[in-house]
Formats: sequence, C-alpha cells, structure tokens
Amino acid sequence: MISIRPAVENDIDALCSFDLIAQRENQRREFIRRVVTSGECFVAITDEKVIGYSVLNYTFYDNGCIDMLYIHSDYRRSGAGAVLLQHLESLCQMPK
Repeated sequence: MISIRPAVENDIDALCSFDLIAQRENQRREFIRRVVTSGECFVAITDEKVIGYSVLNYTFYDNGCIDMLYIHSDYRRSGAGAVLLQHLESLCQMPK
C-alpha cells in the first residue's frame, strides 16, 4: 500500500539518493531542500520506505502547479505517481 505525507527534513537525503539528477547536480539538491523546508513537498511511502516525491505550489499565476513528480526507478509503474497526483489534486486550493 502506498501512503502520502508531507516531506520532512529527514527525508532530504533519501530523496537525493534516488533522484538521478540530484545525485550529480547541486542545484537539484538545493531545490529538494527548499521545497521540503517550505512545506511544498510530499512523499510517497511503501513499507516505511520513501519511494517518490512531488511538489505543489502556487507560483504559476497563483494557480496550483505541480513542479515535480519523481518516483524511484525501482517503483515506477507501481501506481505511486498516480497516488501522489491524486493527493495533490485533493489539496489544491485553486480551481485550476
């Protein structure tokens, strides 16, 4: 079963460990750190392991915008992305 919760600072290393771009680019690691600390990041968890993350903010003309949806390569096509997307849609405070 896949569950979703807001990301916390302790998740940053896990997110960076499976995000292939974060493994080689400091800019992506800083992005992850920024969205986690700002409360914009949500993680997908299965068997107590973080397997994906997504980011919801309101920077696109004040509309809800999903800036990132990333799933660990071992868990792609498991439904984790769809669960994250549905969760963000339920949280979005704008009609667009």
